[in-house]
Amino acid sequence: MRITHIIQVALFTVLGLILLADCATPPTAQDAPISYIAVTNVTSTGATIAWITAKPCPSVLYLGADPDCGDLGYLFAEPTTHHAIALDGLDPSTTYYFTIAAPRAPHTEIRTPANTIITPPAY
Repeated sequence: MRITHIIQVALFTVLGLILLADCATPPTAQDAPISYIAVTNVTSTGATIAWITAKPCPSVLYLGADPDCGDLGYLFAEPTTHHAIALDGLDPSTTYYFTIAAPRAPHTEIRTPANTIITPPAY
């Protein structure tokens, strides 16, 4: 699975997608609940995930093939309120689990419950 591009949504751009392992601790944003999670453009090999945070902050998308969502973590380092990512290279007929996190205080984060994406079969 790979990230093919970051999407521009309305008047904002999500910048700075890097692997979580390569990042320093992001700046904090107190009370940055995550809402309006949307999964769109689901195909047999891809999907788009978008979400909003209450305050501008970096966020992390954790994605995996099991419910703990621990396989991959991608950090959106640029503080913003609107976040979106297009995923490509997913396997057909597969359930993927994801959770989204935003910093709450140094070395802590607020996380959404696990969500799912089910890719349809390839035709």
